[in-house]
Amino acid sequence: MEQKRRSWLEPLLNPAVVLLLVLLAWGLSDNVAAFRRYSGLDYYIFWVYAQAARESPLEDIYGRESTVRLGQKFYDRAVQAQESLLQLDAALDRKILIPVSTPFLFASFGPIVTGRYELDIRVYQILSLAVALAAVAFMARSLGFGAVGILAAMAYFARAYEPLQIDIEHANVNRLQLGMIGLLCWVLSKRPERGRVFLAAGMVLGGILAFKPNLALVFVLLVGVALVDGRFSKAAWIVAGVAIGAGVAVAASSLYFGSLRCWIEWIVFFPSFVSREVSLQATNRSLAQALRTWTGFNLSGVLLAALLISAFAAAVSGRRGRVSAASPVPIDNAYSRDFAAVALGCAIPLVSGPLAWQHYLTLMIPLVLYEIRPEAPRSAEHGDLAILRRMAPLAALAAVTVWPAATEWFYDTQVHAIRYAFASTVCVLLGIWHLGRTEGPRASRVSDGPATKGE
Repeated sequence: MEQKRRSWLEPLLNPAVVLLLVLLAWGLSDNVAAFRRYSGLDYYIFWVYAQAARESPLEDIYGRESTVRLGQKFYDRAVQAQESLLQLDAALDRKILIPVSTPFLFASFGPIVTGRYELDIRVYQILSLAVALAAVAFMARSLGFGAVGILAAMAYFARAYEPLQIDIEHANVNRLQLGMIGLLCWVLSKRPERGRVFLAAGMVLGGILAFKPNLALVFVLLVGVALVDGRFSKAAWIVAGVAIGAGVAVAASSLYFGSLRCWIEWIVFFPSFVSREVSLQATNRSLAQALRTWTGFNLSGVLLAALLISAFAAAVSGRRGRVSAASPVPIDNAYSRDFAAVALGCAIPLVSGPLAWQHYLTLMIPLVLYEIRPEAPRSAEHGDLAILRRMAPLAALAAVTVWPAATEWFYDTQVHAIRYAFASTVCVLLGIWHLGRTEGPRASRVSDGPATKGE
């Protein structure tokens, strides 16, 4: 017992751990203080629709008349109540609501909405930040980080990572999505690998896609890499799980809104919304939009095709063992490739998509962790290449780090667009390169029985 207690306390005797704990505590306290300042303009929309659907069945959720009527109704309610300045500020800005989210996302807020805005948004901010940092801690641990590395990642992302700070400011759902990705990776890390593990992973992913479908490439790449590796049973289990998870989410949200009509309305509405061009001045940080602004050509489809082809080519290269790179330790190659597929699925839309708000880059965190993970020595790798491989993701992080002393020039629209596009593009290209250097496991049948050799 004494030996166990000593091993548990040993990390706390490390000065680096103590310093990082202090930095993490400072960052968290600073964030909690910021919760009182931000009215959460994005969260307000979720809050309104979660309440409105609970009070009475909604018709034509995404129609112009409905958005104006609900916006005015909840603005009048905020003015009459005079209970919260944050609520008044959000209601004034959101007199006309913009409900682009799925019915499942709105319904997910139902259990945590009480109708008291300041209490609800504070609970949401604390919960979503805790979920995000828990995901960072798990993903870092699963990639082989030690106590110092895990705490360093948590301390940095909690306070210095600008996209996450902007997500806090708007009270959006990117931190929740990061937590969901962490849950997906946790399921995928379960050993021994069995059919029910991949079925569960698919069910989690189905819920993620029903919550917000901007992570659809996670599904494409996760299943695609499994097929490249010859693991057809794994791919089938994941597809089945996604169908079940998404089906349950659609059914639950339809029940919350009173009918399946809410999903039909969203399907009709969504294409018209995503087809809009959002300028760099409106804080769209997509590389595709930047190129469209500078050249006049919409290259979103070209970028998406090029990056997906490159990712699958890298997966094939790793599968054939064309490289002799050592596997990251202490994780196995199967999980490493799954993690890379998930992380790239989160990050590629930030480069190729027509829209990437600044806070969307919160979803680049898994890929950054993957690229800076501890690895076994690579004797065949040239020294300059090793340095470049390490410095590139750090340079990307520097581009999206909060710099309090920065001049106004640093936040100029064009400079802002360049640094965000630089960060996302560098991480995606490096992630594809890493995927090609991780050899795939030998194909084998996945069942509900014991894992077979090579799984």
